Amino acid sequence: MDAALDYHEKNPGISLRRVAKLFGVPRATLQDHVKTPRKRKEDKNCGRLLTAVEEKALCNYIDRLDSINMAVRGEFVCDAANAIIRARHRPDDTTPIHIVKPRWATRFFQRHGYSSRPQKMLDLVRKEAENIDVIRDYFQQLQEVIDHEGILPDDTWNMDETGFRISIKSNAMIIMKRKRAYYFALPENRESATAVEAISASGRVIPACLILSSLTHCASWYHELQGLDPEARVAVAETGYSNDELALSWLQHFNEYSRKGQVGAKRLLLIDGHGSHHAAQFIEFCDNNGIIPFGMPSNLTHLLQPLDVCVFQPYKHYHGLALDRLVRDGAVEITKLDFLSIIEEVRKKAFKLSTIKVAFKKSGIYPLDCSIIIKEILNRQPLNTPSPPYEPSSSEITTPITYRQLNKSANKIEKVIFSDPSFSPSKAQLLGRFIRGALFSAATGVQMQRDLSRTKYATAVRSQKRNAKNYRLQSGGVLKVSEARNMIIKRKGDDIANAQAVLDRYAKKLHNTVKKGYFETAKKAREWRRIGILDPLEILETGRTKRFLIKG
Repeated sequence: MDAALDYHEKNPGISLRRVAKLFGVPRATLQDHVKTPRKRKEDKNCGRLLTAVEEKALCNYIDRLDSINMAVRGEFVCDAANAIIRARHRPDDTTPIHIVKPRWATRFFQRHGYSSRPQKMLDLVRKEAENIDVIRDYFQQLQEVIDHEGILPDDTWNMDETGFRISIKSNAMIIMKRKRAYYFALPENRESATAVEAISASGRVIPACLILSSLTHCASWYHELQGLDPEARVAVAETGYSNDELALSWLQHFNEYSRKGQVGAKRLLLIDGHGSHHAAQFIEFCDNNGIIPFGMPSNLTHLLQPLDVCVFQPYKHYHGLALDRLVRDGAVEITKLDFLSIIEEVRKKAFKLSTIKVAFKKSGIYPLDCSIIIKEILNRQPLNTPSPPYEPSSSEITTPITYRQLNKSANKIEKVIFSDPSFSPSKAQLLGRFIRGALFSAATGVQMQRDLSRTKYATAVRSQKRNAKNYRLQSGGVLKVSEARNMIIKRKGDDIANAQAVLDRYAKKLHNTVKKGYFETAKKAREWRRIGILDPLEILETGRTKRFLIKG
């Protein structure tokens, strides 16, 4: 096609039909290329809403947000692209503006090598607790205990509790042809159950210890058809959670089964900061049975605890799959019996030898290596701080300041370059490179100004919310929103009326004070006249000073 177009430009008198037949290209396509300027067809950005320079600036914006650990979503990128497009036009321009759609972001990411990953939530307290010095101190103390006591992988254990809602599962993706909402009917049972688990660095796991929300044990729980491990334990509590008494009972259960495979003289038990793990009976039992309890730093179990790192997530996942299978098999009600019937199958799938060993490795426990955790923390930290946006001085007011002005000037310069034959290719290339760099900086500045304005607005809103007065409107009951707003308005009116009443009282008090002063002055004047002293007003009027003697 390029050769046919070149041939037609050199020989304009030849018909397009003959040129198309000569070069073997479709005549209609060749005719479209002839009617369309060659420069547009040679442009790689043909049909795109952003130029190559603007897309590069947008990539720089995404990389800047990612470097400071800010989550970048597709809708944010579309919003940023539309901000660049709108910056080209005047604010009062009524011409329709073509903006990007959500699907544009997908093609943009593919074109520039970006990939999408699910975002995970982390509690703010846990995030703030990720201190490298605390991590190093923890591993140093752990190393000292292991070296001093001669702890082996077979004797390194981790225990933790995880809670279940007996009949609550997470959402899942389904395959279907019809575009409709699909609701999975699940009989809900919001009773709580707790599983206390313990794993070793060698891949061992002790029998389950389950805590159910009940006050009594039922015979049907322990029927052989339930499939429970004969060595498993079931405890009952009113809340379904562990307490000091149940923690001590589990410790006896742990001591019984972990002792069977013990290799060294003592066993190391890694525990979190739950209050039941620090009770006097718990610590005393550990001391009497060769168990060394080793606590983890607060709010860091998501990094340091093997069960939290790799095991409990598949544990909950397989539990959800088992619930799904129960419902599909026709279960109309899910009770504790159903929970007990599936828990052993779920444990076998979750507590695999490979999974347990990977959990200890990723948490840096075995082999002992704190650099794994430190690297994980550093990957979440911001890489650098972006430079502040450029603000032109008043002396530069004649130069293009806004992105629209700069883009307009760049288009004019490009027209001059390509229309003037005196420009050599090297000079034109150099000047074009400068123009692209200027546009890149301007497009980046558009995003910086936009982010700064949104940050200022959000800061002002938060400050206004913090400074707003908060007081009780009503104790208990139900309150309609419109009624509450009317109560607030009335409260504000009452406050204004109270303030006005205070001002009125002070004004009246001041008036009475002045009035009292006038009365005292008049009384004194009458007394002076009675005893023959000149009226003080007369002294002020004449301006004379006399010496008076009191008569009699």
